[in-house]
Amino acid sequence: MSVMLSKVLPKRGFFKKPFFVVTLAVAILILIVATLVVNAALRNVDHLLILHFDGSNGIDSLGTKGQVYGILFMGYALCAINLLLSIVLNRRNVFVAYFFSFFNVFVASLILIGVGVIISVNQL
Repeated sequence: MSVMLSKVLPKRGFFKKPFFVVTLAVAILILIVATLVVNAALRNVDHLLILHFDGSNGIDSLGTKGQVYGILFMGYALCAINLLLSIVLNRRNVFVAYFFSFFNVFVASLILIGVGVIISVNQL
């Protein structure tokens, strides 16, 4: 098993490249901010939340605050998977590793925007 891992994992320092460290730190910071915003806004909410609203059809999807936390969890999971993929693919294709690393920041930003919209729609 360790022989297989040594072939996949990079021999050079992946985290010595500043682009990977900065994009990972920014993505985690954005997700932490999104988590803090959700905790502050939905602390005392016990009713159903509007998760999706269409301008022509009205409310499409209702859910609980657990589903909003599920959105955050999926963001953390997707960032972890993208980080692992960028570490593994760094030896084979550097462009794809940079793409996955930048995609973490993009996904975290979209999750922050989505959570912000859910909170703003459900303001009483």
